[in-house]
Amino acid sequence: MKIVLYGGAFDPPHIGHMEIAAAAYEKVCPDKLIWIPSKNPPHRKIEGESAENRLKMLRKWAEDKPEYGVSDAELEKEHSGYTVETVRKYKNNNPRAKLFILIGTDEAEDFKSWKDYKKIISMSTPVIGRRKKRGSLPSVLKENAVCLENGILDVSSSELRKLLYSGKGISGYVDRVIEEYIKAHNLYKK
Repeated sequence: MKIVLYGGAFDPPHIGHMEIAAAAYEKVCPDKLIWIPSKNPPHRKIEGESAENRLKMLRKWAEDKPEYGVSDAELEKEHSGYTVETVRKYKNNNPRAKLFILIGTDEAEDFKSWKDYKKIISMSTPVIGRRKKRGSLPSVLKENAVCLENGILDVSSSELRKLLYSGKGISGYVDRVIEEYIKAHNLYKK
């Protein structure tokens, strides 16, 4: 069994996230790709919607996509927010599974600063999706990672939040289901 873990703020989830996920699914051919919205990542503050709203958005979007799952693993009260903890939890629950962790090139540049990054690599194979920002990968990732050749879409969650907060639309930047969920639940209002 192969499982790809895709953690992130997804605030909101946009077509760039979905492009990377689709490319990883095609390249790795996992049994499941699991989206894991973060609650309190130690490296940055979540600026938009609550973790619960982001989880619900992703679950609504993934309802008719059997290749994807959506997990609340990082929303548990006792979770530290560190990726190593999430990977360890999945490894313990699926000891025979081959785990992969999907990250963008922007996150990969700082991978060596992640808590217990060597343990993450010992329990999972990093899969690196291309993002706008391109830099060099740390040697530890060059040696151990699967690199995707996904399309690069000029979109970021922070820019989408700015549009939403100013009352502008985000059609074309998010899936229709995500856009409808945001409107129906009156999300991203200041």
